[in-house]
Amino acid sequence: MIRVSTFEEAFRQLDEGERVVMTIEGRDVALISVDELRMIEDREDRIDIEASRAALAEPGEDIPLEKFLEEMKRERAGRKRRTVRRVKAAS
Repeated sequence: MIRVSTFEEAFRQLDEGERVVMTIEGRDVALISVDELRMIEDREDRIDIEASRAALAEPGEDIPLEKFLEEMKRERAGRKRRTVRRVKAAS
């Protein structure tokens, strides 16, 4: 990985197959080739597919998405309330 300060340097390094980091508007940004991005996305897709297959193979009852989302919403709301109460009690 090479840090550069201009787009011209970035393009030159990318053409040479390097990964590039540069600061744009105060934020570090990584630049990679489109081929490398596709490779990363393909790898992520394979990981997601494997995780999906493993989840489908788990024993137990299937839960409809709507029910799952409602349960997650209630669980998050409960955590937020507990956190707020703790903060108030600690004051």
